[in-house]
Amino acid sequence: MKNLFDICIFTLGCKVNQTEGFELGERFLEKGFTVIHELQSANNYIINTCSVTQEADSKSRQCISRALKQNKDAKIFVIGCASEFDKSAFEGRDNVELVVGAKDKSTAFEQILPFVRTNVIGYTNFIKKEIKTSRRRAYIKIQDGCDNYCSYCIVPYLRGASTSKPLEEIILEAKNLEGKVDEIAFTGICISDYKIDGELSLKKLIAEFQQIKIPKKFIGSLTPTIVDEELLRTLSQSGFCPPFHLSVQSGSDTVLRRMNRNYAAKEMLEKIDLIRRVFPKAEITADIIAGFPKESEMEFNETLEFIKQANFTDIHAFPYSAKKGTVAEKLPQLPMSLRKERVKIIKNIHIKKT
Repeated sequence: MKNLFDICIFTLGCKVNQTEGFELGERFLEKGFTVIHELQSANNYIINTCSVTQEADSKSRQCISRALKQNKDAKIFVIGCASEFDKSAFEGRDNVELVVGAKDKSTAFEQILPFVRTNVIGYTNFIKKEIKTSRRRAYIKIQDGCDNYCSYCIVPYLRGASTSKPLEEIILEAKNLEGKVDEIAFTGICISDYKIDGELSLKKLIAEFQQIKIPKKFIGSLTPTIVDEELLRTLSQSGFCPPFHLSVQSGSDTVLRRMNRNYAAKEMLEKIDLIRRVFPKAEITADIIAGFPKESEMEFNETLEFIKQANFTDIHAFPYSAKKGTVAEKLPQLPMSLRKERVKIIKNIHIKKT
């Protein structure tokens, strides 16, 4: 009979989810369990779900069947955004013992622990060492939740209001990683919204990282409005490295207003120029949503012109996907074929530029 890991934690979605999955795994490792983060044979599966799109919901549900193909007798625990969005989609499924939503994810370990089935095998210490030291880059989650309520996004409804990890905890976590990893990166749902005592304090947090002795430090995705010269100088002085990833979404002011994004295309171009003045060799990447509801040909052309002027190093362009429960879902939708065609046009412009 082949050996089974005690617990497989399979994570879908964003870097925040990935970080939370590893943090959960380390808590089980401390209790002596064997843990794997790839879909392999195990006695217990924790499916760490994503709900950012309808497709993500579907993939999250499919993971239950994928786990049972590995071990038909396994216990399954479902946590995260998809189970917050629709708990009933997972309850009652074969072998599902417990369903925990995103807002209760911090208590998932305590809730799951009494249910797990153990399987003592002879390489617990090897697995613990392998999981803890094999990650060249470590992520520190500095913030969770979101207060922005962009019209296309379900995340604020699933994760709740923006909350920030105390500065002292972040610094201690970073110091504990010194000598263990080569790279460290901030992650969060909206790291630009990091606060101390209710005040925006990302600059203060970055300044504190001057004392952290890790060779490379990276900032996560930034909202364009947070970028100013003081922030960029602080990043440079604290040893943070480019690239920069900007959550842009569109280059049309009218589309940005329908998205409930609180900036304009001209402002974004000014921020990009500022980044290049402080970090002349910086790679700058961006997200672009193509085919947002009611996006006209003129609005799409405004985005194309914006992309040309911005001269991004790379673009993550994707077709708009309606998410049930959001404001944008109720707006007139463009045909999916047109959305995908606009993605191709954006990508072709970028390819020609490079």
